Amino acid sequence: MIIPKGMALRAECTPYSPSMKTMLKHSGFRRLPQSIVPTGCRGLDVYIKYR
Repeated sequence: MIIPKGMALRAECTPYSPSMKTMLKHSGFRRLPQSIVPTGCRGLDVYIKYR
């Protein structure tokens, strides 16, 4: 996927998914320091990739 210049792509994954975390990091995503907890769900780690 090509991200338009000046935009960002956000990805969320559970903290219990090491293969997904590895794939995101190798794809240029950085983990944000905070996590989110949607109503009725467990916490999610948030990753972002800027262009």
